[in-house]
Amino acid sequence: VWGRTGENTGTYFNDYCNWKKIPEFQEFVEHSPAAEIAGNLMECEWVKFYHEHVLNKEPGTEKPTPWHHDQSYYPINGDKVCSIWMPVDPIPLDSTLRLVRGSHQWGWFKPRKFATENDYLPQILPDSYDSIPVEEIDSGKHYILEWSIE
Repeated sequence: VWGRTGENTGTYFNDYCNWKKIPEFQEFVEHSPAAEIAGNLMECEWVKFYHEHVLNKEPGTEKPTPWHHDQSYYPINGDKVCSIWMPVDPIPLDSTLRLVRGSHQWGWFKPRKFATENDYLPQILPDSYDSIPVEEIDSGKHYILEWSIE
């Protein structure tokens, strides 16, 4: 959780692996079209579900979610990994997911903790992991994909 004290207002919460504990999550995992969609995007005949990740960022939370690549947070090698973002509430354009077009082809980046922006496990990460080029992204040099969700 971030933003409860200090300069930022609002809160952010995340949790993992609830699908076996929450029947509605399990129903969705086992019977939604998500696996078929992921398989089509990755051009795979079958897919394996890794986990769900619940993110709750309250309205009014001023701190933006840091730029990151999801792949760096998974203990999975390869390029046949797909994250599907499925909001359950309307998301206005000023709070929506933002993607850098083509960034999936940039390689892997150091995973960082969202609350502190410190590196995860800096002592064991390969030297080949670079930091996300935040200044370059924020400079407007790249095409940003974003949309509101109704």
